[in-house]
Order: sequence, then C-alpha cells, then structure tokens
Amino acid sequence: EMADYIAARHDWDLATLELGINLIDSVDVSEFARRVGYFIATVAGSHPDQWVFAIDLFTCHYDLEADPKIVAFRGIVRRTVERLGLPRLVYLSGLDLLSSVGGLTSDLVHPSPHGMEEMAQNLSRKIREHLRHGL
Repeated sequence: EMADYIAARHDWDLATLELGINLIDSVDVSEFARRVGYFIATVAGSHPDQWVFAIDLFTCHYDLEADPKIVAFRGIVRRTVERLGLPRLVYLSGLDLLSSVGGLTSDLVHPSPHGMEEMAQNLSRKIREHLRHGL
C-alpha cells in the first residue's frame, strides 16, 4: 500500500496528504474511515519528528449539492488527526485552501489554474505558520 511505501522512506522532510476526493464515489463512510485511519497513522506514526499535513476534501460539487457524505469524509480526516494527537501532525481543511467553486474547472472537481494558485498560496502560508511556531 502507498502508506507503507511512504512510511518506509526516509528521504522526505515534510508530507502533505490530501485525502478523499478520489474515494468519495467508490467507498462508503466506514471504509473511508478505515483507510484514512491506516494511512495517516502509518505515515505520521512512522515519522513522528516530520511534519505531516493531512488535508481533507477541497471545495467541489459535493458542497454545492450539500451532500452529507462530504461532511462525513471531512470529519473523519479531522477526527483521525485529533485522535492520533501527534505534535507534528496537522489537520488542514480543504475548504480553507480552496475557498469557492470559482476556483474549479467545469467538472467542479479539478482546480482551475486560478484555483491551483489559490491552493498553493493558502497551503504554503499555513505550512510556514506551523513551521515557524512549531520549531
């Protein structure tokens, strides 16, 4: 599994894990919770001295549809990070990184160039804040 591969490597200093958008149509909430729990615990638990940023689902068409599954998926990522309580494991909301559907392409899933720029700026600012205050 990808989590085992990342956890076994020692050539990274920081990880960002975006969790959810590729699974929302293919797994139910309980399976998502199992997979996210394993993934985050494996990567962050194997590298407790490394910064790991766990990002839930970015703004997408599920938000426009008020789909309860996206709320559940986001809650799973947040609660998993809280439950593990590792000092360098940080939860980030995808809603804070991509603030509106205006940053998406016409499929309302993939970010547009403008959306990618917004995500990059917001993510880099949040990472800098943690690195500055956490060292």
